[in-house]
Amino acid sequence: MDTNDEVIRLIAKHILKAETIIFFTGAGTSVHSGIPDFRSDGGLWEKFNPLEVATIRAFRKNPDKVWEFFRIIYEDFQPVKPNLGHYAITEIQR
Repeated sequence: MDTNDEVIRLIAKHILKAETIIFFTGAGTSVHSGIPDFRSDGGLWEKFNPLEVATIRAFRKNPDKVWEFFRIIYEDFQPVKPNLGHYAITEIQR
């Protein structure tokens, strides 16, 4: 048996026994759905300075700019659909 198969079986065994499962994912999880990550080429922080739109200090200084950032993000992400990774997590959680 391949070591990867053994690891997968062991993980599956623990998942089946678990009362609670938590998935820690990164920004890249949604890239296949068309949502850019933050730091890669073409990422969100190439278009927006995070210090100007993603901190409490920025919000206090210029709330309109922060709200505009979130409006743009909201509109851009509306047509996005879940990808296979999202569906896999959903299936495991059932």
